[in-house]
Amino acid sequence: MGSGALSNILPPPSHYNKDKVKDFIHEGEWDFDKLSDILPPQVVNQIMSIPIGDPNQLDYAIWIPSEDGHFTTKSAYVDCCNTREKNDMRNKIWHGKIPFKMSFLTWRLVQNKLPFYDTVGRFVDNIDSNCVCCKNMKTETINHVFLDSDVASYLWKIFGGPLGIDTRASSTINLLKTWWNVQTHNSIHNVIIHTLPILIFWEIWKHRCACKYGDQKKMWYRTMENHVWWNLKMSLRMTFPSFENR
Repeated sequence: MGSGALSNILPPPSHYNKDKVKDFIHEGEWDFDKLSDILPPQVVNQIMSIPIGDPNQLDYAIWIPSEDGHFTTKSAYVDCCNTREKNDMRNKIWHGKIPFKMSFLTWRLVQNKLPFYDTVGRFVDNIDSNCVCCKNMKTETINHVFLDSDVASYLWKIFGGPLGIDTRASSTINLLKTWWNVQTHNSIHNVIIHTLPILIFWEIWKHRCACKYGDQKKMWYRTMENHVWWNLKMSLRMTFPSFENR
């Protein structure tokens, strides 16, 4: 489909793991009914739009990064640059001075692997889509909760504003890129810019789950702010043992 395996879009049921593409083709056409049995409508529509090749011709490899499917050194160079960018983000997420649970959350977040209405709603019936991070009722989506819910807007403004960072973004990945592309002035500034987004993501997630599934009745904004400050100080002290004396 031009974006990798179907497993990158949704986890397939285990009993279909051994099925082949040809099993979903009938008389030279896609078997709409069979596809619809296991895939959501939007994915079925994408597959139905893909032309089926001549069964009498041998399969051949195509180079996806180029428009015509033929390999070129230019397209390979561009693809390698994109790979380096992905690896750079991965290295920044998995930072030794950040608790594993926070890095793991951020990794799941940028992979859209967290259970929100827009990520699992198509698989689960009667999912609660109300956002507990907002005073007024709004639909809970992964980007809404972490980017522009009431509590997210408060935290990004509190921490991003003094640093001169525009925290408006269309996705969590773009927000991380905005922070991590900031030109830092010294090693302490670099740690602050690097760790703050991950710490904020964690605080939003922790309190969102406490309100949605636990006994917490409301979002305590100042408490969340103080927790972010405390975790930031811990990261700085782990990176710079002498920081406590500054």
